[in-house]
Amino acid sequence: MLTRRSMIYLIGLIRELHQSR
Repeated sequence: MLTRRSMIYLIGLIRELHQSR
């Protein structure tokens, strides 16, 4: 199961990828 830390970590990576556009 994904923990809060995992979710925050994944969201951070996704945000960086979207901004890297």
